[in-house]
Amino acid sequence: MKKAIGAFVSGLLLSGVAAALYEMIRKNGSLAAGQQRQSSARADDSTEQLTGADQHRPVPERQPAQELSGLLDLNECSATELASLEGMDADAADRIIEGRPYRNKLDLLSRMIVPEVIYVEISHYVTASDPGESVKVAS
Repeated sequence: MKKAIGAFVSGLLLSGVAAALYEMIRKNGSLAAGQQRQSSARADDSTEQLTGADQHRPVPERQPAQELSGLLDLNECSATELASLEGMDADAADRIIEGRPYRNKLDLLSRMIVPEVIYVEISHYVTASDPGESVKVAS
């Protein structure tokens, strides 16, 4: 019975994600256009808010995802590699590593490892190889 309820809840979550992505694509014409608009809006907001001492605060450098060689494997990559992805923070990278192994990258959402906002940002740059062991599930 618990497995059936878990499968039902996972199905609802995934259908909600699919509906949100469909709506974003329908409104913007493409998923990339929506991400560009959000990124430029965030950049505009951040430049307006910087004043005084904030202007001199060092910004951590991130390696652009295009420079990464291939896709990052969720079951094998390091926390540093995950944290280098755009939109990823150190806490989310640690949660991903603690939740290993993954059957596929959608496990990040269905097991509530990362929020949907982070998943949308990193989903094009990650993959999950065959875990080789049984996958952890909530009971």
